[in-house]
Amino acid sequence: MSNDANLSAATGESVGAAWARRKVGTMLRELRERAGVTQEDAAAHIERHVTTMYKIENGLPGVKMRAKGDIDGLVELYAADDATHRRLTELLALTRVKGPFTRYRDVVSPEFDLYLGLEGSATELVSYEPDLVPGLLQTEAYAAAITSLPGGDGRDRPAAEVAKRVRLRRSRQNVLTRPNDPLRLDVVLSETVLRRPVGGPRVLAEQLEHIVAMSELPTVSVRVVRFDAGLHLGDTTGQFIVLRFPGEEPPIAYSDGFLGDNYFNKPQEVARYDEAFADISRHALNAADSRAFIGHVTKEIST
Repeated sequence: MSNDANLSAATGESVGAAWARRKVGTMLRELRERAGVTQEDAAAHIERHVTTMYKIENGLPGVKMRAKGDIDGLVELYAADDATHRRLTELLALTRVKGPFTRYRDVVSPEFDLYLGLEGSATELVSYEPDLVPGLLQTEAYAAAITSLPGGDGRDRPAAEVAKRVRLRRSRQNVLTRPNDPLRLDVVLSETVLRRPVGGPRVLAEQLEHIVAMSELPTVSVRVVRFDAGLHLGDTTGQFIVLRFPGEEPPIAYSDGFLGDNYFNKPQEVARYDEAFADISRHALNAADSRAFIGHVTKEIST
């Protein structure tokens, strides 16, 4: 069994599919650039639209790649060797394996579908959260309060959709306790997160207790930046995540917003987010003091 197949089996089929899709895109983009071929010419060669070529090279879901029409044609155009051809064909087979997140595609965007796969295949995730508890640490009641907010069209979400979104959020959290290589999570929260009354005092208090419990895991770190810590780069960046992956797969930075998701994979872009996280970390309490501070805020809320 190949290393990619092992990864798929260890972390979940949809995880392996998303990781493989991104790997195929990265390899094809590198081959094209090395061959000096434009994205427009590559798309024309395999009789695809240039926007489809963009999606393929960026590992976005929603494109059904063809071994004969796409992989074979691009390998020929880029004059890639037989070993590279075999590697791309093997990875393409992995992209077609459906997994546990497939059932949730009616409640997530294609862009976030990509994130789900990246999150599941990552070995390390660092995150700064200025406003809300990150999804990987949310309780069901806290998640329900957030997902109950109206959608982009201003309409209230049906109860069934809210419940499905909450189940998805809970399913994602399995990466923290999976038996093989659990995700290493390093989160820095603004004090605002601890005091924002999402769901009311009881829901928030339960949520803060859950954060403290999860921070006791050896692979989970949660730290807090208090209001009195002064200005830091997080005040400029807003929310962001940096994901790192097995082997030589390059890291990727991610941020989400009301109008969509943003992915950054250029080394200089990821480096900027790494620098921001380092600066934010210097302003944060250490892990032990953060747990104590969260406990203090929980008592304030509960009284």
